[in-house]
Amino acid sequence: MAFDDLALSCSLNLVRQTLKTQLKIGGGLLLCIVKLGIAIIGGIGGLFLALFVLGWKEWGLIEYGTGRTVFIVVCVLLGILVAFFVEKHVVIVASSFVGGYSICFGIDCFAKTGFRTASEAFLNSGNSADLVQFKVNPKVISMGVSVVVIAIGGMIIQYRINGGKKRHRPDY
Repeated sequence: MAFDDLALSCSLNLVRQTLKTQLKIGGGLLLCIVKLGIAIIGGIGGLFLALFVLGWKEWGLIEYGTGRTVFIVVCVLLGILVAFFVEKHVVIVASSFVGGYSICFGIDCFAKTGFRTASEAFLNSGNSADLVQFKVNPKVISMGVSVVVIAIGGMIIQYRINGGKKRHRPDY
């Protein structure tokens, strides 16, 4: 009987140690995945900011494909980098801005103001034959202003909800 108790005790200790190790590994991976998610939010925020900035002039504020590509990549990398330092603010600002941009993009699918064609032009392969030309007109400008208004509204709501928190995610 003593041998069975000893075997059971050893088995339980082994299971506990295995579970502790698995939880440490799983917890570490989860923390990495959360950081990856925050980095993705920052990168997407940078991408949409670059598209927004480029869309205020016909052919974009940067007219040449290489410069435009470098600008977009720099904005994405800057969004990722800043997300690691001021995570809460980047999550709030980026999600509000991307939400506002997406709402206006969706409205433009039906209203056909030309706001959507700016994104198509800048995310195109860079081949001038395939480049979609868009015109900046008062309708497109009103959609751009709508992005800012919606984004500010989203930021106000999110800051009121998350105002007292130091981070956007719970502390573990």
